[in-house]
Amino acid sequence: MYRAHTHTQAILALACAFNQLGRASAATCTGTLIENKGQCSSKGTETCNQFYAYVTEGIYVECGPSGKNCLGTGRSSGASCEHVSTAADCKAYKAAGMTENKVYEFTDGTSHYCDMATEGGGWTLLARINDDIGWVGSPVETNLWHSNHWRDTIDLAPQEGKASGVSTDPSKIKPYKGTGDWELRISFYDSTQATEPIRDGIITLTQANGDKIFNPAVNGEYAILTKDTHYAFKVVKNTGRSWFGTALCWTCSRRGYEGGLHFGQAAYGNRCHLANNNNEVQLKSHMGRCSTCSSCSYYGDKSHGFLKRGALQVQSDKIAIW
Repeated sequence: MYRAHTHTQAILALACAFNQLGRASAATCTGTLIENKGQCSSKGTETCNQFYAYVTEGIYVECGPSGKNCLGTGRSSGASCEHVSTAADCKAYKAAGMTENKVYEFTDGTSHYCDMATEGGGWTLLARINDDIGWVGSPVETNLWHSNHWRDTIDLAPQEGKASGVSTDPSKIKPYKGTGDWELRISFYDSTQATEPIRDGIITLTQANGDKIFNPAVNGEYAILTKDTHYAFKVVKNTGRSWFGTALCWTCSRRGYEGGLHFGQAAYGNRCHLANNNNEVQLKSHMGRCSTCSSCSYYGDKSHGFLKRGALQVQSDKIAIW
């Protein structure tokens, strides 16, 4: 998913605003020291000079005398901890010291799998596909980003039926972007159970060029972006296939096909119809015929899926969008 370049919402950067945090009276300050940072204001009857962050199951922020942690001299375990149980996104969890790849709960009430290792970590999973058509229940649902596919929990582990293709409500994605450049990542796997992709690429967009991607007010061919002009593209991992990544589109319909997020080799100038090329790595599908966002029919028998069904691109068993 998404990883903001200039994310400023890390828990440690907010921890001194104690008046905005709820106290966990039963909290236990154990775990690993993450960082001491900044000056704290008074809390209760004590004046604090530094704060220290410890991690257990959540994130615990301790405000205490310089050089002492919350188990130091004159301080009882759990007596003066502030507890923040959730962070804004994977980037914030990473900044707070979390290193495990797993599903984390966010402050917006959603939960997402976080990749804390690849290219510095902090990647928030936005969508996963592990079956070509199991998640498609009607022609309008050929768009992976249709509201029927939105879930509050997005996990990398494969699911069956309608849950085999899931995405995040685009209106909830905007806060994850931060205020500057941001990165969109697309990963391809050779097994539905795999956690390490065989092909992996990162798209870097400026705020201005990226604002349209995942805009919830999408209509028609809403965003048509081209490599080098609108974004930079880096191949992190690839084996034996070409991956030009010359077109990035966010649409609700495109040249008569289903909308959504598509990325690959442009075939018709700057239109969002990607090349039919079995040697090219692409996020590509032709399953629906759509004249508008809500007026669709099936293209054949949902003929060309994202993964292997009638594939018009390099085949894969699972796709993750971060």
